[in-house]
Amino acid sequence: MSTLNATDWPIRRDMVGTYYEYNKFGDSPSMSLNTEMIVSDLGNSQTFAVAAAATSVVSSSANDAAAGTGARTVLIEGILGSANNYQMIREVITLAGVTPVVLTNQFYFVHRMKVLTTGAGGVTAGAVTCSIDGNDVAQLLAGNNGTLMAVYFAQGCDFVGNDVRVEIVDWYGSIKRAATTAADYIIYKTSAGSGTWAPIGKRSGQSSGTTADTWKLPRIIAPGDGIYVSSTPSANGAFSTAGFDLRFYI
Repeated sequence: MSTLNATDWPIRRDMVGTYYEYNKFGDSPSMSLNTEMIVSDLGNSQTFAVAAAATSVVSSSANDAAAGTGARTVLIEGILGSANNYQMIREVITLAGVTPVVLTNQFYFVHRMKVLTTGAGGVTAGAVTCSIDGNDVAQLLAGNNGTLMAVYFAQGCDFVGNDVRVEIVDWYGSIKRAATTAADYIIYKTSAGSGTWAPIGKRSGQSSGTTADTWKLPRIIAPGDGIYVSSTPSANGAFSTAGFDLRFYI
């Protein structure tokens, strides 16, 4: 007989005061035949930190800077590490082109990046990349002002320190395809600080693979734990999207 932890059970909504619903989604505009994480930027080259560490942002273009024609200021939103109970955090920086800007806060994960102000070009001039401990975790491609990533690490408290519990209600994947194109979608999970990811559910548009969609929902995601969705399309160039429906209980 298997033993379930308390965090495996859904929250009874009649026993909590406030909750907020949140949809976290990503897209991959042009996928290959390989299994790829559903993000609009780094794809499978993302490397997730196992602890909070020095965080920096840099552009591939000198025009993404305070007086440049591209992006000038960027919002970085994510969570701090275990010592801060994986608290939600925001920081706004002014880009310095190809010179990395080191953030004041050390992030555990970056949920999103968003351009706040630009020069005459109106969009990023180059690829703007955020790194934690030297590993790339999020990226704005040239011409894009916001990240779209089907990745989420659960916070333990909100921006002002209120305890939060995160519940995943559902997850999904979709492909814009020709009649001969299909896709498998697999959701992966990691425990806080482990660095090891395991497939926990699959939703399929084709028959390949062995991961069954047996992850019962809704389910709590413990603070610091992470989830992401990947896809394997049957044709090159497919446009794929995926995401999660989440609830935050305060």
